[in-house]
Amino acid sequence: MTHEDIVYDRRVRLIEYAAKIGNVSEACRVFGVSRKTYYEWIKKAEQYGLSALLPRDRCRPHQPNAMTSEEVAVILSEAIARPTLGPKSLLRHLKKRG
Repeated sequence: MTHEDIVYDRRVRLIEYAAKIGNVSEACRVFGVSRKTYYEWIKKAEQYGLSALLPRDRCRPHQPNAMTSEEVAVILSEAIARPTLGPKSLLRHLKKRG
């Protein structure tokens, strides 16, 4: 079972439980969800069906200044090989290496 399935199942179970006991506040307290969130889920489910309760995919963050994995590997290998160097000394050593 994937994370998305678990989240979807929990949301559906909350809605079903609230309908069963007839008390939204108690159902939200049992499931640890705010009533505001519950009503947002209900609104989505009524408008678009239960499939709208599936979590949405998120985009991976875009980090234009991120180092490549090769650069990270070089820095880590030098830091491990020379544990007594501080960051400035390590940077000077890496600049000499090119």
